[in-house]
Amino acid sequence: MTNEPSLFKGLREVIAKSYIKVGGSFSQSVETGIVALQDRYGNKRLLSLVLYVPSLGINLISRQRLCLDYTILGIILPTSFLLVNRL
Repeated sequence: MTNEPSLFKGLREVIAKSYIKVGGSFSQSVETGIVALQDRYGNKRLLSLVLYVPSLGINLISRQRLCLDYTILGIILPTSFLLVNRL
C-alpha cells in the first residue's frame, strides 16, 4: 500500500474498496496498480495489485506476500529484513 501515485505504472479503480486501519483511524483504497520495487543493487520486481490509499501517509509492504507471491525467502534482521531468491 502506498499514498504515492507516481510509483504506479497505471492505476485502475478498485471495485471492492478496502478499508485499512492505521493507528486509530481507517483509510480507504481507491485504486490499484503495478509498482516496481527496486533493491540497492538496481534489481527490480513488479508488484501487482498494490493498493493506492491517498490518505495513508506511509508505504506499507507485506513480507509474507512478497515471499509467497515471488518465491523468495525473507530473513528478519534487528533493524530491517533481507529478501533472497530461492533456488
